[in-house]
Amino acid sequence: MASSRFFITILALTCFLFTSEAKEILVGGKENSWSIPPSPDFLNLWAEKTRFRIGDSLIFKFDGKTDSVLQVTRDDYNSCNKSKPIKEYKDGNTKIELSRSGAHYFISGTDGNCEKGEKLFVVVMSNKFKSSNAPASAPAPAPNQNSAAGDEFKLGFMGVAYWLLQHKVSVMMAACDTFRSGAVEQLRTHARRLQVPIFEKGYEKDPAIVAKEAIQEATRNGSDVVLVDTAGRMQDNEPLMRALSKLIYLNNPDLVLFVGEALVGNDAVDQLSKFNQKLADLSSSPNPQLIDGILLTKFDTIDDKVGAALSMVYVSGAPVMFVGCGQSYTDLKKLNVKSIVKTLLK
Repeated sequence: MASSRFFITILALTCFLFTSEAKEILVGGKENSWSIPPSPDFLNLWAEKTRFRIGDSLIFKFDGKTDSVLQVTRDDYNSCNKSKPIKEYKDGNTKIELSRSGAHYFISGTDGNCEKGEKLFVVVMSNKFKSSNAPASAPAPAPNQNSAAGDEFKLGFMGVAYWLLQHKVSVMMAACDTFRSGAVEQLRTHARRLQVPIFEKGYEKDPAIVAKEAIQEATRNGSDVVLVDTAGRMQDNEPLMRALSKLIYLNNPDLVLFVGEALVGNDAVDQLSKFNQKLADLSSSPNPQLIDGILLTKFDTIDDKVGAALSMVYVSGAPVMFVGCGQSYTDLKKLNVKSIVKTLLK
């Protein structure tokens, strides 16, 4: 039976202060990299390999007579619009402090350079803990881990993030899958593609505490929603279910979504029922929070076999909120109830 993954949508409610050892980071990793790069993705490929934290500074070195650095909004970055920068720097040896977490966008002030790749965005993470540019060490891979299923769950998670962004909701991601090898790096890659900040503390940490600190960080930087990515787990794995129950109890999320595969049919009904029961049994709360909604991946593969989805709604009382119909972020759809009814009446 496939394992299931939860992710939790949490509105940010509190805030706190941070301290960190600041670094000065030379843009592009070498002198005079702020120029038309050898390839359009050169600067952002460099940024993907570098960690940026609050208090760090970017050092831009360039010819101040012919070029400049424009700090811009996300939309102006994507369109290479130079007409209304947040700030312009022309001195040729510019130091810009990264004073908040989240995405920061920069483009060249010279006509045509941005379109040729002289543009950069960096995602600044919390400095709650010290870190170097080296990735955190990961534990050994979990036995019987289904990586294909993990990819499906991750696409569902990212699909929700993409959907929120399309509806002008700002998002932060929290890497609370601290159990599965490579999970943090995978989430970091997806977060960068969507240009959203990620809060992470590496592996073998308490997911409940990571989620709590992510909410605090999101409040500080003004994010509307925190998406908490947790490890896939079998419903009979009591230690992992207990950890999930603790995460929910400690953070009081606004929404808990069950992510499962439509393709497994009635097995998903059994999974959902047992997950809810475990959450109820293991919670420290007299009124435990259970599953609020359902996301079904591979919905495009079941044709007219929609009975299992209806059964999941019946046994849990939770609606099917989204269905995955492909392999990209844009393939997550709101469930079309009229289409389901039409299928049942055929």
